[in-house]
Amino acid sequence: MSSDGIRCGGPPNVLAVVRNVHSGEERRYLGANIVSTAGDKWYAYKAGGSSFFTVAGCRLGSGTTTPAKGDTDVTTPISAGSVATDSGYPKVNDDDANNSAFASANSNTWRFSFGTGIANAGTIAEGAIAGGTLVAPGTCLTHFLFGTAFAKTSS
Repeated sequence: MSSDGIRCGGPPNVLAVVRNVHSGEERRYLGANIVSTAGDKWYAYKAGGSSFFTVAGCRLGSGTTTPAKGDTDVTTPISAGSVATDSGYPKVNDDDANNSAFASANSNTWRFSFGTGIANAGTIAEGAIAGGTLVAPGTCLTHFLFGTAFAKTSS
């Protein structure tokens, strides 16, 4: 299976859409999301017209620890499991059909697309919108845990 993207809506929802590149079959995985303490500051700084840190992208992991406000990254990173934010995101009132449940004037939607060669792992259970760098972020905007872990392979 390959993924056409991990689509993250505002708290408390996260949606992963995993699409088979051969059959077109899709599987969807919902999860709970928490904006971290650093994420609260990021949004406050953005509202004031400045920047607290730069969002680097999304990191996936296999950890199952419940996300908390003080988190700075995923609990257990997946090797080669990070991508930059898709062009045009974040969005308010997202027009992507997969994000229709999250679209509103009061919701901020992020999208990250993981191609066939990225984040291939037997267990994807968590993710974070990482700040700083994707290699060692040290801070995150959000940390989320999917309700059900899933696998992603290059085929």
